[in-house]
Amino acid sequence: MYLISLKPRYAKFIVEGIKSYELRRWVPNLNRNSRIIIYASNPLKAIIGEFKVNNVYKLPLDKLWNLVSKGACLSHEEFLNYFRNMKEGYAIEIKDSVRYERYLYLKEIREVFPDFTPPVDFLRLKGSLKRFITSFIESS
Repeated sequence: MYLISLKPRYAKFIVEGIKSYELRRWVPNLNRNSRIIIYASNPLKAIIGEFKVNNVYKLPLDKLWNLVSKGACLSHEEFLNYFRNMKEGYAIEIKDSVRYERYLYLKEIREVFPDFTPPVDFLRLKGSLKRFITSFIESS
C-alpha cells in the first residue's frame, strides 16, 4: 500500500472516476492491484480516497501521450511541461477508484504522528502509520 500526493484537482478527478491515468516521472515497483491511497495537497491537505493499479506503462513521451491523451485530464502543453527534459515517462492506469465518505486531514495525522510529512511522490505505508490510515479507512 502506497500514499501518493496529488494536486487537489487531479485527486478529485480520480475519485470522481474521470481520470484514468496518473502520470509520473518515476514510480516505485507497483504491481497490478497495488492499493494507492490519495493525499490531496495544498490547500486541501487530506487523504480523500484511493485506487488500485491496473497497469503501469513506461513509454517514450510521444507514445505515452497517445496512450493517455483522453484519460489524463491535462492538455498536451501541460503534459510536455511536466515531462520537460525527460525522454520517457510513466502512466499508472487507474481502476476501482473510491472517494472516502470522510477525509483524513493532515492536522489529524499530525496529532498522532507529529513529524509526518506528505510525500513528494510516493510513500510506502508500513508499521504504525499504515495501521493508523487503514483503521481510519475501515471506520469511515
